[in-house]
Amino acid sequence: MAPLNQVITQNYIALFMNSDWQPFYEQPRTGIPTFDVSGAGVLNNKRIPKRWMYPESRGR
Repeated sequence: MAPLNQVITQNYIALFMNSDWQPFYEQPRTGIPTFDVSGAGVLNNKRIPKRWMYPESRGR
């Protein structure tokens, strides 16, 4: 594993359960760590969601 990957992975581990949304925003930005998103319950072409959908009733 390259040194930069190690640093970003350790940052993710340190922040995971210790901060609000920081790990969620860092992973799509850097692509590290990579996750296996295969399985029967994955319906979005095996991609991690980048946006949350809100119900129509909450919008306007």
